[in-house]
Amino acid sequence: MARWALRRSARAAIAALAVAAAQTVSTNAGAESLTSHQWSGFYAGVNAGYASHDASAILTGDNPVGGGTLILNRAAGEIGNEYVPRSLSLSSEGRIGGVQLGFANRLTPSFVLGLEADFQFADADDQASMIGVNTFGNPLTLTVGQHLEWFGTLRGRLGYLVNDNLLIFGSAGLALGKTSSDATVDLGGTVGNWSFIGGASTFVCVFGTTCLAGSSSGTSAGWVIGGGFELALTNTISLKAEYLRLDFGSDTVRMTTVAPSAGSAFIDVKVKHTYDIARVGLNFRF
Repeated sequence: MARWALRRSARAAIAALAVAAAQTVSTNAGAESLTSHQWSGFYAGVNAGYASHDASAILTGDNPVGGGTLILNRAAGEIGNEYVPRSLSLSSEGRIGGVQLGFANRLTPSFVLGLEADFQFADADDQASMIGVNTFGNPLTLTVGQHLEWFGTLRGRLGYLVNDNLLIFGSAGLALGKTSSDATVDLGGTVGNWSFIGGASTFVCVFGTTCLAGSSSGTSAGWVIGGGFELALTNTISLKAEYLRLDFGSDTVRMTTVAPSAGSAFIDVKVKHTYDIARVGLNFRF
């Protein structure tokens, strides 16, 4: 419920700005501009908003048929050790906030060209699980997590001035961010173990422990594209709302056996790091 509330709040803020912009255009139509905002020079500002991600983690066991495939199939609620790729939906959501710095040049009365850089703290993460049973009926849980900790962008901006107070712009460029993924397989029970020997890979999973685990974390490079509008409040202050699409590519986490479990079984989890960003902010020109 909290995630939906965050999403509604971000959308409501952008909708409110859209209404304010429309009212400004209507009020100033055919009249002298209310401000002397020039849309040129250096500016800096702050922003806050919302990040969301909707994609599927793709899971594959060892192939040809091995222990990892058997574990994956059991976690998916199916019997057998046939090689079948699985998917698990991830919907990371959370708040973002940060600062921006840019330079703009009003090329003509209607067009503004600029360059903007920003840095954002982020708190967007999600976990999703498959829950099945092993051959003895013990609960078996496979969990995948995805996280976005921070990101920054460097973007070119091209804008069109509806009037002296309202700028509509498009934006595209490079992105850099800290992303991470992790995955575990936990086996319930209290005494004994579950073993698979004789296939392409083997395992001995101890009841009541984590049988397989893996993680990936690092700084990822990618691209960003989006757009929005900016509304002049005074000759030096403006209010903006924008949408960005971030793409940091994907990475693959390999889950392998961890002590006290043992063996050569593994499961690969491919996670795509793409995010939709909605944010509002203030710019101060100097």
